[in-house]
Amino acid sequence: MKKAIRYFLVAATIVSMVLMFTMSACKKEAEPVEEVAEEEAVEATTETPEEEGVVSFGAKQFEPEGELAFAFISISTQVAFWVPVNMGIADFAAQYGVKAEHLGPADYKPEEEVAVLENLLEAGIDGVTIFIPEPGIMDGVIAEYQKSGIPVIIQQTGWQDAERLGLAYIGQNNLIAGSGWGDKIIEVLGGAEGAKGKHVLFITEAPGQSSLEERMQGAKEKLDEVGITYDTLDVTTDREKAYGIIEAAYTANPDIDAIMSTDTTGTPAAGLFIKNENLVGEVIVGGFDLNPDTMIGIKEGYIEFTIDQYPYRAGYLGMVMLWQKVVMGMEPFTHYIPAGFVDKTNVDVAMELSEKGYR
Repeated sequence: MKKAIRYFLVAATIVSMVLMFTMSACKKEAEPVEEVAEEEAVEATTETPEEEGVVSFGAKQFEPEGELAFAFISISTQVAFWVPVNMGIADFAAQYGVKAEHLGPADYKPEEEVAVLENLLEAGIDGVTIFIPEPGIMDGVIAEYQKSGIPVIIQQTGWQDAERLGLAYIGQNNLIAGSGWGDKIIEVLGGAEGAKGKHVLFITEAPGQSSLEERMQGAKEKLDEVGITYDTLDVTTDREKAYGIIEAAYTANPDIDAIMSTDTTGTPAAGLFIKNENLVGEVIVGGFDLNPDTMIGIKEGYIEFTIDQYPYRAGYLGMVMLWQKVVMGMEPFTHYIPAGFVDKTNVDVAMELSEKGYR
């Protein structure tokens, strides 16, 4: 019996060795075939796009006849807030091979913005994104665009008008952003208990502009809940004037515990005033928008925080949606951009991107 088992094991070993040799030989014979097939596959994937004129960037696959032209129309075009928006528009234009530009009055003159839109319609334009500074002011000209079949997207300000008119909106919901701002103000003033009875000076560059009013409304509702008092002050879009107005307001009321700005102009002006008057730690500064001076203030400690609206995203995405509507028939959609709080914990990355024009 033991001898039979030994014979069986020897036979199994021999069979196993024969199978291994056979499989190895087959593999060696098959390898050249696999290499050739792989080379052919690579050639197919690299040659086909060149032959068809297709590149990796999808827009080139749907090139329309003739040059398209798109525009973003706003007010106060000289303020630093628009730098990342303009970068987004420029990147879109370069990538999609179309004309795209940012137009509008240099200062807060809504009636001039309407005039720019009317002139564009007469001259010819394929699509527009519009900043609506005051509710209802653009209704007439928007109706003209819709009658002409030209797509319109609302951007940065005017989300309520967009909802009312059935249009896509790209930007913050400013009431929600203001509410988050209010929570942050309470936090930096010591929390609900510590902040009670303290006084905030809200400053704004454009009284009546819906986005700025909504931010303050959202914040004030939060402050009311914990007993924080507040005033509101117009500081204009001129930073030097803003500095002087803030200085006069503080001189008249040195009991101000925080200066909170709705916009690009006021935040760095308030921060510089606090720095120059050695009030760091006594008066807290915070607000909206990124610019180099605001970020330096955060880095050096005389500005507590700011809220980024990611304007590059709005500038770029608005143009992409217009192009997709005109060329591919895809309907634009509403995209609410969240409030991006920037403080000492994340200011470095914001500064790096700001230097390149993206934030």
